[in-house]
Amino acid sequence: MRNARFHAKFGPCSFCCPRPFAFSLVTTVATAEIDNDPLTVEDEKALAEAAEWSKHNEPIPHEQVLAELGITQAEIEDYRESA
Repeated sequence: MRNARFHAKFGPCSFCCPRPFAFSLVTTVATAEIDNDPLTVEDEKALAEAAEWSKHNEPIPHEQVLAELGITQAEIEDYRESA
């Protein structure tokens, strides 16, 4: 991902980005600002639902999520280093 700065500003291109969705997702997550706002009632409800789900289901491994998105941990690390 040699063109990470270009892509962060202008988005993925078809020339060097075989997986534009995955790249845009990584870019969005890597450049997101920290949300310091207090939790809303909806946030609290979502967290409670997630906690309840976790009691009855196995967690989804990080590697599986990346594989389903078509990206690797190395690509994330490379992006972080080039940004």
